[in-house]
Amino acid sequence: MLDTLRKSTGSWVIKILFGLLIVSFGIWGIGDVVRGVGGGGPAIEVGAIAYDARAVTQEFSRDVARLRQVLGNELTNEEAQRMGLMNQTIQRIVSRATLEMGARSMGVSAPDEVVRSAVTRTKEFQDGRGQFDRNRFLQLVSANGYTEESFLHRLRSDIVRSHMLEPVSLGAAPPKVLVEAIYRHRNEKRVAETLTVATSSLPAPPAPTPAELAAFHKEHAASFTSPEYRTVTALILNEATVAGDVRISDEALATAYEQHMDEFHTPERRRVEQALFETREQADAALMLIRQGRALADAARQVAGTSIEVVSLDWVAKSEIVPAELGGAVFALPVDVVSDPLKSPFGWHLFRVTGSEPESTKPLAEVRARLEKDLIAEKSLDALYNVSGKVEDSLSAGASIEDAARKFNLKPEKFPEMDRSGLGRDGKPVAGLPRPKEFLASVFSAEQGKESAMVETDGGYFVLRVDSVAPSEVQPLDRVHAKVVEQWTAARRDEAARKKAKDLLDRLKAGGDPRGLAASGAAFALTKPLPRTGDTGANLPPSLLGDLFAHHPGDVVMAATEGGYVVARLKEIVPADPAADPQALSRISEELKSGIGADLASEFTAAIGRKFDIKVNRRALEER
Repeated sequence: MLDTLRKSTGSWVIKILFGLLIVSFGIWGIGDVVRGVGGGGPAIEVGAIAYDARAVTQEFSRDVARLRQVLGNELTNEEAQRMGLMNQTIQRIVSRATLEMGARSMGVSAPDEVVRSAVTRTKEFQDGRGQFDRNRFLQLVSANGYTEESFLHRLRSDIVRSHMLEPVSLGAAPPKVLVEAIYRHRNEKRVAETLTVATSSLPAPPAPTPAELAAFHKEHAASFTSPEYRTVTALILNEATVAGDVRISDEALATAYEQHMDEFHTPERRRVEQALFETREQADAALMLIRQGRALADAARQVAGTSIEVVSLDWVAKSEIVPAELGGAVFALPVDVVSDPLKSPFGWHLFRVTGSEPESTKPLAEVRARLEKDLIAEKSLDALYNVSGKVEDSLSAGASIEDAARKFNLKPEKFPEMDRSGLGRDGKPVAGLPRPKEFLASVFSAEQGKESAMVETDGGYFVLRVDSVAPSEVQPLDRVHAKVVEQWTAARRDEAARKKAKDLLDRLKAGGDPRGLAASGAAFALTKPLPRTGDTGANLPPSLLGDLFAHHPGDVVMAATEGGYVVARLKEIVPADPAADPQALSRISEELKSGIGADLASEFTAAIGRKFDIKVNRRALEER
């Protein structure tokens, strides 16, 4: 078990889960020993380990970036701080440093070969052939906000901390009686007799009187209140505004072609077979067999057994050979010739080149259209910035949007009435709104009759003026008469359905027969055994299902549902048999084991934390 976890420390998934676990340790395990201090100095100190404000804010920024990927939104650092994410980052750093200090005091460390193995065996750092890809490694590390050095330091610390926690958490084992009790609770089912009263099954009430409609209109005024509407004149600047004026010269294309030559140049590529041996003697013995006519793979296995690592590298460039010092030797080999034994930190290699493709370069004519498109987009951004500045200066000097548009040969746009959601009075979206979220925010924060500030968006800029404001108001009864009648009628039907359902509830409680009561206009059904959670297949509202699991056989409950009301009498409790589902028991046991292990690790971390002086300088972080 220890070996399994030790092998998995190189996995990004494991490290992420481990990081989340450490967050929980920090929040629940050692929060009571963290105290804030003032003045300068490190932002976080745990014994001899110190983090400056820059390191803490960098980790916080990485946390925010990961949260953005999960939430899929534009979460800002300020919003994340208000959500408490900075506190979580601080607690995780403190927990990490606490365990690292504990490891130092106990003499626990991670040798270089363990760290190297964790890196090279991580699938995310490997190519399609399962080989470690250094370029991919550097790209992923950089994309996650680390340098190579800082990542390896972080990985080494993670491995050390995992070794610290393994003996504590892996011994957790939930008692069988607890596992079975949870299984019975989760998997118990219930059978109910239901009576459904649908509002649509009831006759329409008599037509309302004018007085009833007036009273309903007044009582439910919010339902008949129109939102605020605004009309807008805007000047929208985007790439299309200036693209027609951008021209790309042949000289500019030639320069861009040279600057991006690495994109158009394909280096020489080779298809290579490789065998990796532990000793020079094994490599020499295999090479002798190959020179006697044996294939590389056959010779390698005869010398080193079936555990020998023999792989094929399909069409790799010199820079993709790992380790890098072997690339020159491999690309100097003729095709179908086996190399002499070559040494690297991984062992002794024999290479055979089985194919070769010469280097090539796409001519300018082939990539001209792409380069021209990219240059137009780039120059359009510069042109947009210049135009926006000129328009802004003109507006600051007192010009109107229309005046600025005429001066710079631009076209203002007028938008009809819209509410805060961008809908017109017809309930349909107003067409042509640029970046609706930012645009509508500006529309409903602008002062009527005055040009707004220039707003920059991902796609360009806009400036606007609110021309008219129709305030929110309760629409008069005569204007919404049909809507009021419709809602009044629905309310009366709902009231009648609820009253009928309440009557059925009382009669069932008095011992009435559900099937017999169905004759009074309700739909009877006997449910199949219903689970506590998940799809019941009975189309019952969640509140009613919850009530059924909180009562005893013979009890009667009632709840509103879509289009009416449901009355249910609990008929039977179907117990769950733990012996019938060993796989589910195993899953529950693993869940509990993980939770108990986390609790034990948390207590262990807290105990270590009490041995060291822990300080958090929040002022240093606030001044950062």
